[in-house]
Amino acid sequence: MCFIPFLATKTAPSLVPEFPHQPGTALHPLRPQYAAVAGRFTLSHCAELQIAHGCGCWLRRVDFPTAEEMEYMAGFTVSEPRYNPADKQDNHDALADYLIEHFWQDGLVEFFGFFEGNESQPVRGHKEIPLAAIRHPHFHFHTATVYRLVFDQACPRPSAPLG
Repeated sequence: MCFIPFLATKTAPSLVPEFPHQPGTALHPLRPQYAAVAGRFTLSHCAELQIAHGCGCWLRRVDFPTAEEMEYMAGFTVSEPRYNPADKQDNHDALADYLIEHFWQDGLVEFFGFFEGNESQPVRGHKEIPLAAIRHPHFHFHTATVYRLVFDQACPRPSAPLG
């Protein structure tokens, strides 16, 4: 089962076709089976998110029924002596860099993800966090949670003009 991430933005994003697969972080048009996901966001432009290396499974995430259990499982995971967040860190950094490059002017974006086959599950929670938080090696997205990722001073303005 794959973790399927989505992004909602204020500014209309540049969308790329899903196939043929192109390397890198990108936004794809919503596939028909995921059209209802758009209703979970407050921002108007919704797209399926492709992560730099592989599918959304290459983001650190936890999947449990309640917010309390997800917090517990994230803490339990990082306390495991063999836990190594490094294999997925590049994707968290690439996602943050992509969002800063393309949506810095908006001040925020919204993120939501679920495991394939669980698209009909209700939203379990809402969280507002600074975008920089997703770079922390112990950060895990919670499935079925809508994140409002807010750009702050830790998100420097892109030096190149936005295009």
